[in-house]
This record gives sequence, C-alpha cells and structure tokens, in this order.
Amino acid sequence: VVRGRQGHTAYPQHADNPVNRLVRMLAPLVSEPLDHGSAHFEPSNIEVTTIDVGNPAANVIPGEARATINVRFNDLHDGAGIARRLREACDAVGDNYTLDVKVSGESFLTPAGALVDRVAKAVERVTGRAPELGTGGGTSDARFIKDYCPVVECGLVGATIHQVDEHAAVNDIRALMDVYRVILEETFRKPA
Repeated sequence: VVRGRQGHTAYPQHADNPVNRLVRMLAPLVSEPLDHGSAHFEPSNIEVTTIDVGNPAANVIPGEARATINVRFNDLHDGAGIARRLREACDAVGDNYTLDVKVSGESFLTPAGALVDRVAKAVERVTGRAPELGTGGGTSDARFIKDYCPVVECGLVGATIHQVDEHAAVNDIRALMDVYRVILEETFRKPA
C-alpha cells in the first residue's frame, strides 16, 4: 500500500500521486528474473495480480494505491529472503508505504525413495506411461504435511488451471482415481 495525497489532476503540484511510486516499485520486481531455476526447480517468478486505487474519477489523483503480488520461489530462496528483496525494491523508490508479506510455504523436495517409487509405479500401471517427475505447478497442503512425513503431489495436468474455461477430461479424472486406488492398495497390502 503506497500512500500519497489526493488532489486534482490539473494541479499535480498540490498532490502526491501514489500510483506513480507504486509502478516504480513494481517495475524492477517484474523486469528481471529472480533466478534461472535450479537443479530440481523451474525459475522463480513474481506476478502482479492486482493494482487498485478505488478511484472512479479520471481527474482525481488518488490518495492511496494498492498492489498484490504473488511470488513462486524455488530452493534458491526462502520466504525471509524474498521479503527482504521486496522491501529493498520498495525502499529504493521511497517511503510512505506499507508492505505486508505472507509466506504460505517454503520450497521443498521429497527425495527419491519408496514413496516416490510407489506413486510412479502406480501411474505407470494405470496409464501405461512412466510419469515425468518434476516440481512445477501449483501448491497444495503438501507444503504443510511435508514437515511430518514424506509427500508426493500427484494430480491432473493443469493446462487450463484458473482460466475461465478450466476443465478436466472425465477419463483423466477416472484414471487419477485409479492411480490413487493402486497407491492405497500397494501401501496397505498385507505381506504374504
């Protein structure tokens, strides 16, 4: 949130336009990549998801401007480091702003082992194709559960995720259900 001083656009010398400062704060965040990826992760990214001023009048400089950004970071960063980088970018432009950082999870990697093998074999058994192991995509509650046990995220391809026409093929959902069933059967199979 960047605070300024509301005023008429004909008299900008009597106002302080927070939108201009907000744009200057955001520009360096989105103009250069955070990194180019790591051995196990895609490049980190910063996406501006909202810019709001709540101003319906075209001839009024607003008194406040807000932006929301979403940062998806890999194992080259942690939440505290990302927060520092955001504050440095904002401080470089000026004061009279508030930055609220919420980290919903740190990056993590489940190493190869029994769980990863079991899930991969279940996918191959159901689909006839060996899965491509990777760390791309969205997040899930795995970011919390991983502190208590190994986790593997396995789901549908999100080609239309969060788009207006988001959808999944019924056959893909059925196949995923079968993958989950095989994983559970193999996990809880009693030794012979």
